[in-house]
Amino acid sequence: MRYRGSKYRKHSVTIVTVSTSRGRESTSETDVDDAYVGTIRSVVRDESGNHPVERTIVILSPETVITREDRVRVDGIEMPVKSITRPRFVGKSPNHLEVILD
Repeated sequence: MRYRGSKYRKHSVTIVTVSTSRGRESTSETDVDDAYVGTIRSVVRDESGNHPVERTIVILSPETVITREDRVRVDGIEMPVKSITRPRFVGKSPNHLEVILD
């Protein structure tokens, strides 16, 4: 089933699910072919002031199973998930997930 906005989701990413059992880490990988990868700019505030930072954003279909403990591999680089947001729409259901990588 194709969703509105899916014409922009033309990138491929890999979701690496990490699970720990008895101190051993095991991973499983899921390939996602209908993702959009881009960058967003944000400001990080700390003791020394404000610093502009570019972060990677991945837009996925709403049925994609992903948690904050997972990692996402984009172009061979594996990055942890910083946040997952379901956009709010008035009168309509969300048609994508926004995942910001750290």
